Amino acid sequence: GLARDADMFATITEKEGRAGAALAARHDLPSTPSGAAGLAAVHAASGPARQALGLTPASRLLVILSEAPE
Repeated sequence: GLARDADMFATITEKEGRAGAALAARHDLPSTPSGAAGLAAVHAASGPARQALGLTPASRLLVILSEAPE
């Protein structure tokens, strides 16, 4: 299961989820706040969180939008 296989977990607020969905929509990729949760988590990550994940300006990420807009 996910708890066994994942290296890290992230939580986001409702506001961050809405911001993630809005960010996706601005790039012509409409989704719901929960569908864009991965994007929202990366977008909301602070400096220490980005460091913990090893993210740099040169990093490339794959984010899956899992839902179409309602």
